[in-house]
Amino acid sequence: MLTDARGERRLARVFRSNRRATAAQIAQEVNAGSDRKVSEYTVHQFVTYGAA
Repeated sequence: MLTDARGERRLARVFRSNRRATAAQIAQEVNAGSDRKVSEYTVHQFVTYGAA
């Protein structure tokens, strides 16, 4: 999963804003303007097992 709580909150916020987006789209939006990159696999795992 993500290395810190802040990144996890960011991913949750992006996911909640558009639940119909693909994992690739969510990863791209999370990675925009961030020095930490999130893979599509991580997004998929979050959506499947840890969605807020």
